[in-house]
Amino acid sequence: MPLDARAVAQVLLGKMKGDEDRRRDHVFYFFQVDGRVVMRTKISHGAREIADSLVGMMARQLKLSGSEFRAYVDCSKSADEFERHLRESTS
Repeated sequence: MPLDARAVAQVLLGKMKGDEDRRRDHVFYFFQVDGRVVMRTKISHGAREIADSLVGMMARQLKLSGSEFRAYVDCSKSADEFERHLRESTS
């Protein structure tokens, strides 16, 4: 089931505390640990929905399973859990 692109963008910036770069044909989201970029993903500027195949790719870029990524978008997982995931994935 596709995800709403705006909802995903809000989660990436809000709950997941990412930074964005809008200077290209996509919006790039960067995630840092101790000032170092450790993960990144992107969404096309014109995207309204994110298809399942792209959800899977974004999840892999963030070192999550598809169901874990959807849990963050659906607000089943917290920002603290994602921050813990970032730190564990980079250590």
